[in-house]
Amino acid sequence: MQLRMRILVASYRREDVTIELYGRTDDGMSVTALYYGFKPYFDLVEPEDSIVEEMKNDPEYFRMEEKTLWYMGRNRRVVRFFINSPWKVPEYRERYKKFCPVLAADIPFHHRFIYDMDLGSCVYIEGGEEERDPRYSTDLVLRISKIENTDEFNPQAEGPLHRHRERHTEGEER
Repeated sequence: MQLRMRILVASYRREDVTIELYGRTDDGMSVTALYYGFKPYFDLVEPEDSIVEEMKNDPEYFRMEEKTLWYMGRNRRVVRFFINSPWKVPEYRERYKKFCPVLAADIPFHHRFIYDMDLGSCVYIEGGEEERDPRYSTDLVLRISKIENTDEFNPQAEGPLHRHRERHTEGEER
């Protein structure tokens, strides 16, 4: 299935750490788009080897990447730690900020997804329709396999908000 959607709000499911994007298609259909597999992370700037080993043995540890990052006027070694639970990132920030700078640890997880994927407000999505789930009251629940930006559009919605907008824009040039 392919569709264009204007993102209205983002969140995530806590039990399986799945990104939830809520929006409307260009023809007004409400959509919940689910993205599986995005992991929370934080960066430590020039951490001691003992800190790296401590993190590798932590039950929340998923994986790590080493990078070079321009920080405070020069290139520095940065270790990015991916963990399992987004709500734990602030705990790690507090734990390690006494020992080294901690980066990328203050952005809510669902916003981090949007920033990292470089998404605007309107997206093109490819994916498969999910089985009906009582948690979602949208017209469609979709599992995202591909997501990218698309041209901006305003959904054609029905309902009280749409009628309110029409009443207040009659006679105005658009």
